[in-house]
Amino acid sequence: MSTRTTAADRYRRILAMVPWIAQQHAPTLEAVAEHFDITVKELMADLDVVLMVGIPPYLPGDFIDVSYESGHVDLRLGDLFTRPLQLTATEALTILTSSTALRAAEADDSGPIARALAKLQVALGVPDGSIEISLGEADSAILAALRSAVDDRRQIEIDYYSSNSDTMSTRRIDPTRLYATQGNWYVAGWCHRAEALRVFRVDRIQRAALTDATFEPPSDVPEAVAFASHEQMPRVAFDLEAATRVPWDVARPESVEELGDGRRRAVFAVGGDATLARLVLQLGDGAQVVEPSRLDGDHERMLGPADVAAIRDAVVQRIRARYDA
Repeated sequence: MSTRTTAADRYRRILAMVPWIAQQHAPTLEAVAEHFDITVKELMADLDVVLMVGIPPYLPGDFIDVSYESGHVDLRLGDLFTRPLQLTATEALTILTSSTALRAAEADDSGPIARALAKLQVALGVPDGSIEISLGEADSAILAALRSAVDDRRQIEIDYYSSNSDTMSTRRIDPTRLYATQGNWYVAGWCHRAEALRVFRVDRIQRAALTDATFEPPSDVPEAVAFASHEQMPRVAFDLEAATRVPWDVARPESVEELGDGRRRAVFAVGGDATLARLVLQLGDGAQVVEPSRLDGDHERMLGPADVAAIRDAVVQRIRARYDA
């Protein structure tokens, strides 16, 4: 089953394609397409992009020259492309820190990223362990299990704490992407309990057990986001005063409209009562819930002031009862 190709995927493919074609000495269009698992039509579209790649001042010899009219791909790199790469100390350090971050996502310490990083450290005279980059807090064993599940397309069973509902649950998921963003690790995939695509924060996974069941990846791979809303989630709109800070660690607005004098109207997708209660409490007096009738568009899933107040009070009472017990 084919997966949706993003702009980033295509960019990485072209970066790999150019040196490969240059080394093959005029391979056929079919051979290149087969090697990169694309159609000939997609290959020609990629080559048309390569034709526009050059280095200032963009003289004829500064571009990558590509032709494929004969059925073979002839590719010539411009003179500046063939010169040995010279890095400044700042550029080299940038690559080193980026490679250190990528290494955290590579399970094999002897893999290509680790080997390249070691060579760069020697060239810069940077001792081992002097650079530490954290992509987020997560149990290393759970990360390893999730990485194996993604690579081997195996279903995995997790015990997960949901901050939306303030509950623990056991779920079986088909993980299709493991990534770090905005200071946390996430795994995205099909949740059999919800029967929908979901995103899970890895530091909230208490247990992860690989199963023998395998799965086929979906045609639409989830994007690498920290929060994935869906149509069934209720929405709530707040009018925010100029000094009111949005608590990004609790919820992220789907849209923000400027109202003048620094005031904003922010619409949030709410994953659960617990999340809504934390959002209301952290926004404080500088946020007012907007009546759905004052909003444009579909109001079916919009919560009004009375709904929000009832949910907030119920969650607060539940928390108080837990600590009073």
